[in-house]
Amino acid sequence: MSIPLAIGPEERGDRFEDAICDLFDEDDGGDIVGGGTYGNEDGITGVGIQLEVKELVIMNSIIDILRAGGAPPESTIEFVDESKDEVSSVRLGDWVDLA
Repeated sequence: MSIPLAIGPEERGDRFEDAICDLFDEDDGGDIVGGGTYGNEDGITGVGIQLEVKELVIMNSIIDILRAGGAPPESTIEFVDESKDEVSSVRLGDWVDLA
């Protein structure tokens, strides 16, 4: 996922990753497998977090964490279906809860 906030690694952890890790620890729902900070010559422009989830329905809770942490609606979540070698994405502001 890509979150267009000018925050560093520590704040990324405080606002998003720690809560996602706690969620995964509660029900063994997945793992954080990567993350980083990106920017340009003017400074930090956003952060990325890469997740591996076991069931897509856990994304509802992850979306709640993103919103509670102040992720803007234009944040994007990418889904990779390795069996089909396909990538799709959805904006946080367009997220519809999975049943």
